[in-house]
Amino acid sequence: MAEWLVVANARNDYNGGGYFNPVWQGDDTVKKTILACIIGVGLGAAGTACYFQLPEALEPPTPPPVAKKISVACTPPTINALGIVKPEELVEVGAQVNGMIQSFGPDSADPSKPVDHGSIVHKGDVLARIDPSVYQAQVEYAEASLARAQASLQQAEATRDQAKIEWRRAQSLCMPSMFDSLEVKVLYPT
Repeated sequence: MAEWLVVANARNDYNGGGYFNPVWQGDDTVKKTILACIIGVGLGAAGTACYFQLPEALEPPTPPPVAKKISVACTPPTINALGIVKPEELVEVGAQVNGMIQSFGPDSADPSKPVDHGSIVHKGDVLARIDPSVYQAQVEYAEASLARAQASLQQAEATRDQAKIEWRRAQSLCMPSMFDSLEVKVLYPT
């Protein structure tokens, strides 16, 4: 069985030099392997060269220039400048009531967008809708308190009317001289 050997000869060898002197011994499979490696390196180098050339090859060709007629026109002068644009009048807007904002009103310049900082608004524009649930609960509580107070008033009026009826009845049953010395206390419900 033949083997592939690479042997380095020393200075004192027959070639007299100390140079690397390979001795090639071996069968065809080793030679084929080396040949395959050399071909692989060559293909890798060719592929790398193609890769760097590829972006230029894939770019679309530039269209030929098109000639057009030029017409003379009067254009207004323009000025390019840097600066800060400040509004003529800036107004702070606030609500008379507190609450969570449910939604913003439409922008008068573009109704598909909501009102935003810097939007131009006009008198009567709806800027925001405040969630009415808190105030609705307060209204319902106040209406319930009013109904309770009206019921208490009706009860007090009924008690007063009953007391008047009983007072007249007591006066008709007794002699008037008995009431001169009687002390009367009227109780009102609270």
